[in-house]
Amino acid sequence: IASEDYFLRSHMSSIHEPHPILYGNLFASTYFLMTGFHAIHVIVGMILFGVVLWQGASLDSRWTDFVENSGLYWHFVDLVWIFLFPLLYIV
Repeated sequence: IASEDYFLRSHMSSIHEPHPILYGNLFASTYFLMTGFHAIHVIVGMILFGVVLWQGASLDSRWTDFVENSGLYWHFVDLVWIFLFPLLYIV
């Protein structure tokens, strides 16, 4: 009975403890916001790259600007990560 009482008291007390929230910590909020935005941009870049791969050999001069802008977009995402990585993980 004593072990059951200890078990119930230890687990019931944890129910009333406040749970950690993201807006309670400035670093955690900034970290998740910045990495989340970066993840969205990476997904968009992968979709653009998939469109270029899907077109494959059928790319003609009409697609030149799309391919070039997709490459520039991907390099932009890469450049942002070069600055974001040290800011979040090294500092």
